[in-house]
Amino acid sequence: MSKQNIQDRFYKKTKKNIGNGCLEWQGAKDNKGYGIFRIDGKNHQAHRVAYSFVHGEIPEGMKVLHNCDNRACISDEHLRLGTQQDNVSDMINKGRWNFRGNACRLSKLTELQVQTILLRLRNGEKQETIANDFGVTRQAISDIKRKITWKHAKLKDMEYCI
Repeated sequence: MSKQNIQDRFYKKTKKNIGNGCLEWQGAKDNKGYGIFRIDGKNHQAHRVAYSFVHGEIPEGMKVLHNCDNRACISDEHLRLGTQQDNVSDMINKGRWNFRGNACRLSKLTELQVQTILLRLRNGEKQETIANDFGVTRQAISDIKRKITWKHAKLKDMEYCI
């Protein structure tokens, strides 16, 4: 199938959203809401296909990011190249990073442990001692104390249990 035929078939599966200016994918989508387009028996993410139509091959390891935060959008005006770090930074800056506390699979501490740490800090214990007890670095304890990490953690009712 020629490139022109592929593009014709591709763009028939889109619809312009007047409200947000997105060109939205109307075809199949994956479980995360990204458009899926089949070429030569293989599924491709629609926004990556759209980007490659305009800009050519996407360099190895690069992501196609959405400025509009609409996963169904394939508008070239709303897409840009970036790294995975760019993607994560964008998510954090726009407040879309939902993994905090126990929901973050990389977390070494639980909510209850952080509450205990906060209580021990309040009682004047040394950060190094607390860090050793919980198997984390002194910097991790400092970050909890200064609300750099675990910003949402509070002592709550725990202080009444002691």
